[in-house]
Amino acid sequence: SSVWLNAGSSLRYSNQFGKKEREISLVGEAFFEVAKNRSKVFIVHAHDLSIKAYGTAFNVKSYPEENTVEATLIEGSIGVNRNGLNRNSKDEIMLEPNQRVVYYKSSNKTVKEQTEDIESKPETTQPEGSNKQLTYMISRGIDTMPFTSWKEGTLIISSETLAELAVKLERKYDVNIQFENEALKQIKFSGSLKNETVEQVIEAIGIAAHIDYEIEEREIKFKEKTN
Repeated sequence: SSVWLNAGSSLRYSNQFGKKEREISLVGEAFFEVAKNRSKVFIVHAHDLSIKAYGTAFNVKSYPEENTVEATLIEGSIGVNRNGLNRNSKDEIMLEPNQRVVYYKSSNKTVKEQTEDIESKPETTQPEGSNKQLTYMISRGIDTMPFTSWKEGTLIISSETLAELAVKLERKYDVNIQFENEALKQIKFSGSLKNETVEQVIEAIGIAAHIDYEIEEREIKFKEKTN
């Protein structure tokens, strides 16, 4: 089995990994290629979820500062379940290739996503002693490339706001991005980034959006154009 870690991510596992079990905890984002082993199911714990891999390739994103936990399946099959529930529970969500599940950490999140086929419903089953509730959305028939291209060093941007893009750029280039006002955050972009330096990326954003910017070491600030 192999794993790729995205920026700002970490894995944790016991010294018994591969001997008695194959369970890991993820903070951040990772791409997994997992060899099948029926006696030792590979399980990824991410926030409130457990993702069971049955010999497969898949991507998991679970950054603590984001309101979602996402799992995208490229090949094979995975089962997604709420931590604290019986692992054989009927509540386990099974994904097929080219499917993606997004769990919202807070139930008041508005669900908005365009896909060919979407299933959305609240998950009301809760672990004993917990008052948390998650809402999830399943997308079918998707192009998985935008969710896994980071592994190849490429960012694919599809109608994302500058605020959303800024989060990815901060991780990719280890910078801090600020905005002069809230309106700048809502500007939308599409395209792809691969080998560009952070200066080249910020310059391209400034030209495309007709906005100004300042770069001082690792600090970047987007501003309204003054002329």
